[in-house]
Amino acid sequence: MPEWCVKATCSRTTVREAEVVLLQSTDEFKRWFLAKVRVMLAPGRNPFDSLETQTTPPMANGHSPHSSNSPTQEFNRKYAEYQPTQIRYFTLHSTKYYWNDEVQNFEVLTGLEDLEVTCSNIHSEHSTGLTSNQ
Repeated sequence: MPEWCVKATCSRTTVREAEVVLLQSTDEFKRWFLAKVRVMLAPGRNPFDSLETQTTPPMANGHSPHSSNSPTQEFNRKYAEYQPTQIRYFTLHSTKYYWNDEVQNFEVLTGLEDLEVTCSNIHSEHSTGLTSNQ
C-alpha cells in the first residue's frame, strides 16, 4: 500500500519540490504507485532546447556575434552554458517523466521516434562534419 507509506513518512509539498510522487491509475482498479523523484545534472541552461535556440558560441577572438551593452548580461551569456542545470525526473512503468519549468508540471520524455526523426534525416544533417571555422 504505497499511499499509506507516503502518508506516514512524507509531508505535503508542491509538485516542483517533491522528492516522492504518489500517482493513482485511471483504470477501474484505481491502483496507487509510488515513484521517487531523482535529480540529474546536465550542462547548459536548458538541455531540452533545440540546437537552433541555444546561444551561439563565441568567435575565435572570444567575442559573441551579438554583444550586449551590459557586462553582467555578457558574463551570464558566456558562462551560463557551463553551469549545470538540475533536471528533476521520475520513472513509472518504464516511462520517464521530467519536470518542465514552462508548464510547471512533469511531462513524458519522448524519443526520436515520437518526433518522427528518421536515420536518413540525422545522417543528412550531421554527416558533413566540421567546417574549417569550427
